[in-house]
Amino acid sequence: MSGSIDISDLTDEIEDVLLSYSKNITEALNEEGEKSIKELVKRTKKDAPENKNSKGKHYKKQIGYSVEQGSTANKTYIMHVKGPKYRLAHLLNDGHLTRNGKRVPGDEHITKNAEAVLAQYEESVKEAIEHAGY
Repeated sequence: MSGSIDISDLTDEIEDVLLSYSKNITEALNEEGEKSIKELVKRTKKDAPENKNSKGKHYKKQIGYSVEQGSTANKTYIMHVKGPKYRLAHLLNDGHLTRNGKRVPGDEHITKNAEAVLAQYEESVKEAIEHAGY
């Protein structure tokens, strides 16, 4: 943007500045979202319980994430557990009843990591928005 502009070009200049600001914020949010989802998957895999007696694929190896493109340039990051172990996620996290009526406590390996990563994400987003115009 130059030092002075003609009044007839004012709306175009304002539009350019706002579009640039919006693009910077979108890029920053997508970047912070990707960092956060990778950190969440890493932490959850580290804390996930492991059954040494299980035949086949282990639960923690099935933890991953996917990216969905929104209607705009914003991306949505989703952590998931791939099949067939996805059925175990809420049982291991929240606990469950056994066949004989006893209760197995959950270890909250997803919940505690999601809360920690979400707090970091919120701080990094605030910082990114504050510095997006510079």
